[in-house]
Amino acid sequence: MPKASTIQGNFSAGELSPLLYGRTDSPKYKQGLDTCTNYIPTLQGPLKRRPGTKYLNNVKDSTKQPVLIPFNFSATQAYMLEFGDQYIRFYANNGQVVTSGTTYKMSAYAYNINAYPLGFNVYASRSSQTVKDGEFSPTFTTVSNGSILEIQSPYTYSDLPLLKWAQNNDTIYLTHPSYPLYKLQRFGNQYWDLTKVLLQDGPYLAYNSYSSFGDNTNVVMSITTGITLGNPMAGFTWDTGPSLTVSAVASSSGLIKITTSASHSYATGQKVYVSGVGGTTEANNNNAFGVSGSTDYWVITVTSPTAFTLNGSTFVHSYTSGGTVQPAVFDYTGQSDLMRNAGFTTSLGNRYWGIIIQVNSASEVVASCITGQNSPGSSATATTWQVGVYGQANGYPSCVCFHQNRLALAGAPGAPQEVDLSYSGQFEVFAISPATTSPTSIPPATALTPNDSSAISEILASNDSNTLRWLKSTAQGLLAGSYSAEWVMAPSSQSDALTSSNFNASQTSFFGTSTYDAVQMGNSTLFIQRASRKVRELNYFFQLGTFRCTDLTELSEHITNPSITKLAVQKETQPLLWAIRSDGALVSMIYDRNDVAVQAGWTKHFLGGQSDAAGTPPLVLSMGIIPSPDLTFDQLWFVVKRWINGASVLTIEYMTKIFDEIALQEDAFQLDCGGTYDNHITISGITNASTAVVTATAHGLSNGNQIKITGVVGLNQSTADIDGNVTISNLVNEKTFVVAGATTNTFQLNDFNGNPISSVSTSFSVYISGGQVRKLVTTISGLTWLENETVSVLADGGIHPNVTVSNSGSITLQYPAAKVQIGYPFVSQGKLLRAEAGAADGTSIGKTRRTTRAAIMLNRSGDLSVGTSFTKLIPVSFEYADQQLADNAVPLFSGIAREGLESAYDFESQICFQQSSALPGTIQSITSFMEEFDV
Repeated sequence: MPKASTIQGNFSAGELSPLLYGRTDSPKYKQGLDTCTNYIPTLQGPLKRRPGTKYLNNVKDSTKQPVLIPFNFSATQAYMLEFGDQYIRFYANNGQVVTSGTTYKMSAYAYNINAYPLGFNVYASRSSQTVKDGEFSPTFTTVSNGSILEIQSPYTYSDLPLLKWAQNNDTIYLTHPSYPLYKLQRFGNQYWDLTKVLLQDGPYLAYNSYSSFGDNTNVVMSITTGITLGNPMAGFTWDTGPSLTVSAVASSSGLIKITTSASHSYATGQKVYVSGVGGTTEANNNNAFGVSGSTDYWVITVTSPTAFTLNGSTFVHSYTSGGTVQPAVFDYTGQSDLMRNAGFTTSLGNRYWGIIIQVNSASEVVASCITGQNSPGSSATATTWQVGVYGQANGYPSCVCFHQNRLALAGAPGAPQEVDLSYSGQFEVFAISPATTSPTSIPPATALTPNDSSAISEILASNDSNTLRWLKSTAQGLLAGSYSAEWVMAPSSQSDALTSSNFNASQTSFFGTSTYDAVQMGNSTLFIQRASRKVRELNYFFQLGTFRCTDLTELSEHITNPSITKLAVQKETQPLLWAIRSDGALVSMIYDRNDVAVQAGWTKHFLGGQSDAAGTPPLVLSMGIIPSPDLTFDQLWFVVKRWINGASVLTIEYMTKIFDEIALQEDAFQLDCGGTYDNHITISGITNASTAVVTATAHGLSNGNQIKITGVVGLNQSTADIDGNVTISNLVNEKTFVVAGATTNTFQLNDFNGNPISSVSTSFSVYISGGQVRKLVTTISGLTWLENETVSVLADGGIHPNVTVSNSGSITLQYPAAKVQIGYPFVSQGKLLRAEAGAADGTSIGKTRRTTRAAIMLNRSGDLSVGTSFTKLIPVSFEYADQQLADNAVPLFSGIAREGLESAYDFESQICFQQSSALPGTIQSITSFMEEFDV
C-alpha cells in the first residue's frame, strides 16, 4: 500500500471549469481548485478570505433599482453617485453627503447660457441662489440643514442600465441612446450641476439631409431675420416639402380617408402632417392631441395616387372645407429636436451655424444662429444646409470616452457606426474648421478647411452595420466594440495624433461585444463578449505588432453562467476584475499580464444574509469602485437586494480592505452589511508618576468605567531572558483598566482590584505621544438597519456568540468590549482538485486511495475546518505556543496545522476546507497525505 504526499502552494488559477478536471497535464491544474467561494486568489499564490461589506444606507426607493457611478474628482476627493429614478445622491468618505447651511435645490429651463441660445433643463443643488450662467427661469426650493443632498435627473430607473460615462477633472459626461448628452459638474461638495450639453457646430448629417441621406426633397429651408431671443440673431426656418391641398375627407372602413387635389406621391407607412381641415377636425395633427390614435403625425395607408387613409383614425364629423398635407419629417413629440445642431451656407457665400430653438409642428422647425453672427441679409437664400446627426430621429450617443484631448462619441442607434471626436482641447465643439469655433467670425464657406485640431467624424465601414457599444482610449489608438467586431482607430504612425486627415480604422478581431461597457486594467481593455458569457482581453503585443483578443474565462467558463452584466476594476491591494452575474451573484478574477503570459483566476462570492424569505443569498445589482478615504486600497461599492426584518430592501454597502500583515486583529471585518462600534477618545498625555494620570480633553468617562488603551508611543520596557532574548512590552497598550479620579480632562488608571497603575520605573520609558482610549460597553445601539436580525459579533478581536438585534436596533453583549464588529456571517469554502501523486506504473488518477491527514500552512487565520467533503469537516486545533495574553482575544494563528481526516477509499481523495467565523484567514499551502492501492 504505497503512500504519497502532495503539496499545493499556489491557488492563483482560482476555481477551474469541470471541463478541466482531467487536464492534469496543464500547469494551471496544479494552481487551481475544484471549488473556490468567498476567497480571493492572490498573484503571489495564497488564498485570502474576502473582506466583508459595511452598510451605508438604503437607496431612496427599494422598488426602483439604482446604479452606482464613481466620480473621482481627485485622489483625495472621490464620490460614489447613486443614480436612481430621476434623481442623483452623493456619497463620500464612507458616508452620505448631506446639506449644511442654507442650500437650494434648483430646476430650470435655460434660454441663454454663455451667449448661446439654448433650450434645455438644468438640475442643480447650490449653496446660494446666485445663478452663474446667464438667463434662467429657475425654481428654487430651500433644503433644510442636514438633509440628504439630491439633485434631479432626466433618467428613469429603467433607463439606467444603458448609461455610460467618461470623466475629465470635475466634469463627467453621460450618454444614453435615448437622451441627449448630459454633463454633471462638481463645483463644491454641495454644489453640483447636471445640464444638457450643447454640441457646438456639429457633428452633422450629410448636406441637405434631415434624418437620412437624400431626404432633402421633403425639406425646404428659408432664411428669416429679426428673430429675438434674448439678443437679435439671424435665423432660418425649415418646412417640409410642398403642401398638398385636401379636396375631400371621407370614411373608408371607419377610418379617415383623405383625397388630395393632386397626386401625393406618398407611400404606405409614410408619416404625414395634416392641418387646417374643417369639419373633420379629428384629422388635424395641430389640434388632435388627446384624440385616440392621433399624435403629431399620421402613418398612412395609400389607397390611390390621390388618396390615403390615416392609420388608427376614426371618422366622426363631416368634412366642410380646407386642409393641407405635408410630410411629417420633424419630431414634434416633446420638442425633441430642440438644441439640435443646424448650419447653412447662403447664396452670398457665407456660412452660419446655430441650433433649433423652436419646433412648431412635425412640418416646421425654426433654428437660430449663435449670438454675435450678423444677419445674412434679406436678399440671401440658403444653398446648402446641415442638421445635427444626434436627435430623436437617429437617437443619441450610447458610448463616450476621452482620446488624445478630444471627447469621443459613438453608438447612436440611427448612426450605428459613426464615431465623432471633438475639436482638440474643446470637448463640446465639433466644428469642421477652426474658423467656425468663434461665435463672431463668419467665414466664407470656401474658407472652411479642416486642420489637425478640427473635429473628426467618421463612419466605420464594414459588412455588418452594428451599433458601437463602447469606446476606450489606448496608446495604440481609439478602440471600439460592436456586436460583430472590435475596432482600432489610429493614425498611420503611432508618433502622430489622430486627425481627420490621418485616420485609419480597421477591425482587429471579430468576437463581438455585449451592450455593457468595457473596462481597462493596465495596458489591456477587458470586455464582455456578445453572448455575455466570456470576458475577453484586447491587448496590443509589440512582439507581434498587432492586437490579440484573449478569452480570460477559458479555464473557468462555468463561472459566468448564466451571464455577466457588469465589470469593475480594483487595482489595490490586489489587481481584481469584479463582475456581476445576471442572477445577482458576484464573481472576481485576479488578473495580471506580462509580455507573454496572462494570470487569471476566478472565484465566486456570495454575501452573508438573504434576499428573500426562502433564504436565497443577497443579490448584487450594481457596483462601482473609488479610492478609499485613506488611499490605501480601491473600495468596491454595491447596491444589494436583501431581505431584512421581513421586508425586501436595497442597501448600499462597500467592501472593506483585504486583511494584511499590519492590520490589527480587532479591525478584522469578515462580516457583511455590517457596522463597527468604535467610540475612541484621543490621549494627549500620560504622567510619569506613581499613579499614572491620563489627559484626554472632554473624555466623558466616569469613575468605575472599564477602558482599553491602544496606540501609545512610549511607556515601553525591555526585558531579556537567560538566553539574551529581548522582549519589548508596553505598560498600557492593548490592556484594560478601571477609571478613577476622573475630572473633565483627566483620569487615573487603576487595575481591576482598585490599585493605581504606576508609570514610574527605571525600566519603563516616558510617554512620548499618541494613543486612544475606548470605554468597554455591553450595549450597542444604532443598528436600525438590522432590526430583528441574528448577526455575528467580533468583540475586541474575539469571536462572540451570535446575537439578535432588538426592535430598536440595539444588541447586548455577554461581556464588555471596546471595539465591536457586527454583521451577517459568510462562509469561505475551497476544495482541491483530484491530486496527481503519481504511481509505480504512471498516474495515480483512477487508483483507489484515501487521504488520511492534511497539513495546512496558515498565516494570521482565526479558524479552519477540513475534511474530505463539506459534510465531514473537522475543526482544526491550533497550537499557539503560549501566545495568549490576559484580557485579549485568542490570537490569529500562523504556522502549520495538521489534522487527521475521516476518509474512505475512493477515486477522489479531495480535501475540502472552510472558514466561517468573523475572523480573517490566509491559506498558504495544503499538503495531502494519501494511501494508494497501486493496482
